[in-house]
Amino acid sequence: MRPTKIQLDKKAKTLNVVWTDGNEQITSWKVLRERCPCATCRDEREKALDAPMSSLDIFTLKPMTSDDLNHIELVGNYAARLIWGDGHKSGIYGWQLLREFQDIEE
Repeated sequence: MRPTKIQLDKKAKTLNVVWTDGNEQITSWKVLRERCPCATCRDEREKALDAPMSSLDIFTLKPMTSDDLNHIELVGNYAARLIWGDGHKSGIYGWQLLREFQDIEE
């Protein structure tokens, strides 16, 4: 499955994708940033899940510095690199991963 159209909606803060099967997907930038597949972001999520937490610890988790999506670059025929407002750009979102975000609610 591949996208036939990928578009940023800066007003709505969504990534809009039309797939070869005709499915139209709208994914919020928040969901995309929170689920960034790069090694650094995965490690941060794993550390947060593995650490014992008190009710106060939740406030000490490192927040993302920007959820503004500035640009998309295609990576071959299999993925897209998302470039965020804070310069973060190491996450490569394969088509299968992007498609999985379809059913995620904020």
